[in-house]
Amino acid sequence: MHTTLRENHGFNRGEQSANWRHASTTSECADWLKEQLRPTPAKVVSRQAGINQRAAEAVKLGRNGLTMAHLVNMCRADAKFRSAFFAFCGGHLEGDPEFVAGLTLAVQSFMRNSEAGK
Repeated sequence: MHTTLRENHGFNRGEQSANWRHASTTSECADWLKEQLRPTPAKVVSRQAGINQRAAEAVKLGRNGLTMAHLVNMCRADAKFRSAFFAFCGGHLEGDPEFVAGLTLAVQSFMRNSEAGK
């Protein structure tokens, strides 16, 4: 008996499963990133993402995106961006992104101070 790839659910060649709800588009992601980074100077984006300033300017204009590594760098460097990105990805925050970012910074500061006191 022969099983085709389409019938073999353990083998997926990139097709979306039937329970896929909302697929993001590249332009949707680029627009979101452009909106998030618009108020941030390219020099700061460059430093946080680990990219050069020219690339940061292109990201801010929506012409380029970020690699996964650069996106992770941004999330680690900026708590507000991390909270907004989490919400954009479908995560549910207990408050608005600025509140969550502030709470994260407060906890991190407390942890640093308690470790320094040891």
